[in-house]
Amino acid sequence: MAYMKSNINKLIIDETDKAEAAHIFNDPHEWFFGKNVVPDNEPDACLIWEYARESRFISDTVRRSRALHNASDKTQFPDAEEIHRNVQLIHRTLGQAASVFMDGHNLAPGTVSTAKPPLTGSFPASWQSLQPNERKARQLRTKKEAFRLVPIAPSRPDLARDFAQWYSEGETPAQREERELLGRPAPAMPPPRRYIHTLYETVALDICWSEFTNKEIKKCFAKLLDNLRLLAHPGPDKDGRNPERTARAALKNLGAFRLFRYSTVAGLSGRCPRAYKYFDGQLQWEAKRWNKAIKEARQTFENLFPPPFPQENPRHAR
Repeated sequence: MAYMKSNINKLIIDETDKAEAAHIFNDPHEWFFGKNVVPDNEPDACLIWEYARESRFISDTVRRSRALHNASDKTQFPDAEEIHRNVQLIHRTLGQAASVFMDGHNLAPGTVSTAKPPLTGSFPASWQSLQPNERKARQLRTKKEAFRLVPIAPSRPDLARDFAQWYSEGETPAQREERELLGRPAPAMPPPRRYIHTLYETVALDICWSEFTNKEIKKCFAKLLDNLRLLAHPGPDKDGRNPERTARAALKNLGAFRLFRYSTVAGLSGRCPRAYKYFDGQLQWEAKRWNKAIKEARQTFENLFPPPFPQENPRHAR
């Protein structure tokens, strides 16, 4: 047992934790994520990286995968299949977010990839210990950026062909094959005039080019958009929240969470004066705000790494 506590202002740290406590108190990279060290374009990626550091499962999987990849004798790893399954679980469950800390994770310590910008096998070192160009390379991209999407484009030949067949027969070849396999009846006619797929939708429109100018057609199409957009494609989030502010708030919570693992609120002024000056002085946090931050940091951890991830406590949980 690493600690005993009776209330928020009373904590006894076990001898085995003193080295880690000293590291947390002496390295502000562990608890300070202000704009001067984590610029406005970095909080989302920094949040994923830093909360992933709190996962023993992720850190252990990266460590074992790196050792396996760089071993000259892989027969020394009887658990190789389990390692590969765990790596796949991380990618499958987190999707693109996993690339923030998994890209280059098998690089041996001290080596740099030939990619541009270059990557290192630095995880689980702190986000702020990375070079700026690597931090930039690890930032999350939207689907728009990742796939170089444009608002409207000529339909791909295969999608246009499937749509034409769907329009004439009521289903695409793949849908017909699935229907026949399941023994379902043919769809009723007429078929819909829209074909929805992953990121785009193919729509059949009648345009009277000969009798209307481009300006008139654009005006008509603008009015048509509200009726064309389906609930399946509601568009970008417009709920009014600032994603950068939300991510930075979650990072502040994590910093408090790590400090609170090794200090009480009352004892922070003596154990880590810089952190005390930041949280108590600049942010003016009281005990209730600390409790709220700790609760929210744990909730963020659970939200980021849901089942089928192994259910575990964050590394710095009390």
